[in-house]
Amino acid sequence: MLSGSQNRTVSVANSYNTSGVLVTSNFVPAGATAVFANVTVVDTVGAGYLAVNPGGTFGVSASTINWSAAGQILAIGVALTLNGSRQLTVVAGSAAGSTNFIIDITGYWL
Repeated sequence: MLSGSQNRTVSVANSYNTSGVLVTSNFVPAGATAVFANVTVVDTVGAGYLAVNPGGTFGVSASTINWSAAGQILAIGVALTLNGSRQLTVVAGSAAGSTNFIIDITGYWL
């Protein structure tokens, strides 16, 4: 669960199944500069948003996905810029909101 003012940096280099078992090493290859992904929020509480930035970028210039009430499941397809380590940083906005999130990578740019 990610709540207001928290952030989490995640690597998208490898692919894992829902049990956390490695499926594919270098799923997003070294040198990739961006990914196309579906970002999903589940088990929302209150209202809030997530900003998904290149890894290590904690500021928020725009939200990636927003929710307005508890219990919502919402998804959006987006292009996301990576840092050189193939990471993304997810920043939660709104002190009153929290959510679990899923980032499903569907493609990448070299």
